[in-house]
Amino acid sequence: MWKTVRRAARATGHLLLAAAMAFGVWIFVCVLLITAIGTLVVVGAWLLPETVRSSRRTSR
Repeated sequence: MWKTVRRAARATGHLLLAAAMAFGVWIFVCVLLITAIGTLVVVGAWLLPETVRSSRRTSR
């Protein structure tokens, strides 16, 4: 009986570890996506005045 309990406890521990690792990967991917979106916003905001100037020069 104790052997079965130990095996079940070990399996539960492995499942908890796998769930924690999956959650960690999920957090990591979310942080990467937020960073990528933030970078695109900053670069876009930096390029916007130059784009406006270019379009004004072109339209003249």
